[in-house]
Amino acid sequence: KRFAKNEEKAYIDFLKLKAKFYAFEQPKRNQQLLKQSISEINRFLLKYPNSEHIPVVKTMLIRFLLSEYTFNNAIKEIYIKLDKPKAADFYNKKVKYAWMKKIKIEPAKVFWIRALFE
Repeated sequence: KRFAKNEEKAYIDFLKLKAKFYAFEQPKRNQQLLKQSISEINRFLLKYPNSEHIPVVKTMLIRFLLSEYTFNNAIKEIYIKLDKPKAADFYNKKVKYAWMKKIKIEPAKVFWIRALFE
């Protein structure tokens, strides 16, 4: 099919989100894709509140938010090592959701050869 009908637009948008989710392989890279995906997921949730894909989309949103949290936390740790408390505090305040600060987040496991270079 070349063009979607009105009933199929939610499914097409879901497939776009799913493609971005699978394209996001390395959590410490591609911050632009991360932010774009979060904003598009929020747009999808507002546009299609009764879609059958909502549970999967919300799971993707949680994973993207956790990736954003670990990304900002890694940047904060770099600024702490460089002895720049204002910059570290800036990245600490970027966490929008209070529940993220309360839970213990286990960092993503990275292949050992990639860990040497990151």
